Amino acid sequence: MADIARALNRRSFLVTSGLATAVAVAGAPGPAHAAP
Repeated sequence: MADIARALNRRSFLVTSGLATAVAVAGAPGPAHAAP
């Protein structure tokens, strides 16, 4: 059961970070999205 929860947490984290990255790139076109 813990393995399933860990996999779901990792997947949701990846999805969340992916959406955040997509929003940042879409909101700041150009070299700005490469800034740390």
